[in-house]
Amino acid sequence: MSVEQLAPRKNNGGNTSAHHFLLLSSHHLRKQAISITAKASSSSSSSSSPYEKKDKIEIRVCTNISRVLWKSCSGKKCLEALALRKRAEEETGRGDFAEAYSLLSQAIDLKPFGGLHIMYKDRSAARLAMGDINGALEDAKEAMTLNIPRGTWFSLKCKNNTEALSGLFNAYLAYICEGDVLMAMDQCDAAEQSYLIALDLDPSIRRSKSFKAKIAKLQEKLAPANLG
Repeated sequence: MSVEQLAPRKNNGGNTSAHHFLLLSSHHLRKQAISITAKASSSSSSSSSPYEKKDKIEIRVCTNISRVLWKSCSGKKCLEALALRKRAEEETGRGDFAEAYSLLSQAIDLKPFGGLHIMYKDRSAARLAMGDINGALEDAKEAMTLNIPRGTWFSLKCKNNTEALSGLFNAYLAYICEGDVLMAMDQCDAAEQSYLIALDLDPSIRRSKSFKAKIAKLQEKLAPANLG
């Protein structure tokens, strides 16, 4: 579901307002209900009375109107959350991680329909920069859970079916984020596994300077253990 799918068509005077769109949708649904009710009332039924059919139709219409209202509210929340996330990115660029954390928390509290995994991933990075390692790990794991379909979650953790997840939008970023947190906790073996999964999901990051720097740092930490 996207905001574009909910947007009304343009007319000669500009964009139709959301209120007008809801009124049009409600009017259209009521017209359908009246037509269907008339047909139901004129036909005989052995299982139920025309009144029972009318009640069912009215309930269905109310449900459809509620869906239109719910979608419109969700679209508004998505836009508000997106604006907060963009502001958080700016604050992160300035080095104000506390403000970025606050803005991302507000965005997450709105519970937008899409992009929630990105907000958790960004907040994880902000918490890590603030020294909140446990909180950063918690957010990184939440980002992975939200971004990956639950039906494939177990197979991914077992690394038996990572190819099925290669098309996920920015899925690898959550694993890089988790790897960063684990490396900060000196859990280098676990960090290595997270980086490897990220590499499986998007092999192109092998050419990334930032990813190369992370691997070099990881190898430095693993070197003493390998010598021992």
